Amino acid sequence: MAALLDTLLPGDAARWPAFSAAVPLAALHPAMMERMAALSKGDAASLPARIAAFEQADPAGFAAMLRGLYALYYAAPLVQQAVQALAALSPREASALVDPTLVAAVLARGAPGRREHDVEG
Repeated sequence: MAALLDTLLPGDAARWPAFSAAVPLAALHPAMMERMAALSKGDAASLPARIAAFEQADPAGFAAMLRGLYALYYAAPLVQQAVQALAALSPREASALVDPTLVAAVLARGAPGRREHDVEG
């Protein structure tokens, strides 16, 4: 199953981990595990063809599967570290509206979730 997941989200050697390195299989929803197990049956050489056949036969199901995998992947701690490392490399512009010490304090506490009173409606 790792070969399938790493074919769909391979990562790269420089910055991004492969799916199987970032997300434990236990994190997959049982229905997704079932779908992955079915797609994983067969030899490695025919894996890309099986993936393409599934995408052609059920485009909506394939898209839903990818959305679920992306959500798991980008929520994984290893990938969050890669995102933060990438963001840290971006240029910083001085701003009269932002106090860097306050931003650093928020980042040190971790990314806060949205609070109920921050969202209208």
